[in-house]
Amino acid sequence: VVCDVLSVGHGLAIVIQGPSGHTLVYDAGSLVGGEIAAEAVSQTLWQSGQSRIDALIVSHADIDHCNGVPILAGRLQPGALLTHASFAESDKPISASVLRSWFAAGGTAAHLGAGDRLEWDTGTTVEVWQPAHATRYGRENANSLIVSLVYAGRRLLFTGDLEREGLADLLRRRRCPIDYLVAPHHGSRLANTAEFGAWTHPGWAAVSSGNIAATETIRQRYPPDTVLLNTVTSGRIRCVINPDGEIRLHTFRTPE
Repeated sequence: VVCDVLSVGHGLAIVIQGPSGHTLVYDAGSLVGGEIAAEAVSQTLWQSGQSRIDALIVSHADIDHCNGVPILAGRLQPGALLTHASFAESDKPISASVLRSWFAAGGTAAHLGAGDRLEWDTGTTVEVWQPAHATRYGRENANSLIVSLVYAGRRLLFTGDLEREGLADLLRRRRCPIDYLVAPHHGSRLANTAEFGAWTHPGWAAVSSGNIAATETIRQRYPPDTVLLNTVTSGRIRCVINPDGEIRLHTFRTPE
């Protein structure tokens, strides 16, 4: 499994490619502009010979997480758009724009909620941890879809802009080892609490941010043996999980 956290400034765009070639995108947006995120995702897939997004998960209805999706729908063959039900209920214009463009390009859509499991690719499982299908937190960020990907005994965790009520609910779960974490909310202190750092205790944590100080600000919130990386200094961050469970991290110094 190859997981790329792309360098899109203040935003989030993650491209995951499975052992059999299936493609999964988790969020595609940037405050710099949707074109930045769409270009980063497109180029990453094209460089791998891919022209289709089999599944695209949008964590929540903030532009810096999904304003690249309408552009991607016109560039790549769209598969399934997967969101929490609260995404379609949002009164933010970006929500309607994402859905309209995806359907117009021939894509499908479905809702995800806690407990859902997708056998996404050979030996690769995607688990939805929260929110529950019926849950509606008061804030968009708290409603972020928390998704775990498991392959070869290794676990990756994607957290959107998790914070406040959503974070409190997550910390009530029985913890399980996290090998690679994409840190919530671009490395904000509100989301990356010391309790969260101890609960996840990741081997590696990637921060998608346009702020060079983000990792310095939260360094003490994570255990000392957690390796913290930031896209603003590392560029694209690539995590490769081999079939034997070995994890390798690669960074691309020039932001893409």
